[in-house]
Amino acid sequence: MAEVFRIFVDGEDVVFSGNVPENLATFVTIIFDLIEQQKRYVVSFLVDGKPLHNSMLEKKLDAFREIVITTAAQREFFLKLIDQQVTFFETLPRQPELNYLPILSRPFSEFVPKIDSFLLQIAPILETLQSFRDFAEKHTPDWSEPLSKLQSDIDGSIEAFLNFSKNKDVGMVAEVIGFRLVPQLISSLDFLKKTIKPYFEALP
Repeated sequence: MAEVFRIFVDGEDVVFSGNVPENLATFVTIIFDLIEQQKRYVVSFLVDGKPLHNSMLEKKLDAFREIVITTAAQREFFLKLIDQQVTFFETLPRQPELNYLPILSRPFSEFVPKIDSFLLQIAPILETLQSFRDFAEKHTPDWSEPLSKLQSDIDGSIEAFLNFSKNKDVGMVAEVIGFRLVPQLISSLDFLKKTIKPYFEALP
């Protein structure tokens, strides 16, 4: 490995006592497992100053000069994640015209940009729910099953939304968004605040 290559985790050098991982993908797997064993989570992973990307994974470690990883304690990480998503969702601009699209009065193509925007807006919330589901699968908290049911309902609504969008069914797209997806997302955020957040607040 090139001498200039350095790895830092929370500001400290990482030195391998055994074999150096073959590529970045192997290193990521090893370091994430070690960090999780310490009940910490990765909040930033920079490779030569750039966020980790799939295109980097198959490269050998000596193709890079520096990896800088920042972590946070499990409790701190998840509480911050909840607060970020609740704040994010509550400050989103509302688009009532997307929830109640005028049926048959305007072409579907006029609503495509709004639909794309809607999907981009809800993506961080969906990723957050998946993070908690991954945690629940490993640690089986008492909110595991309700969360699984909630996420399953949302997945079903998204599948319906995509199918109706593909078929350009304006009326059903509006119905799924206004009467299924939006209420489910609101319920999921309420679940985060009232059920999951107290769980992490109670951790030592």
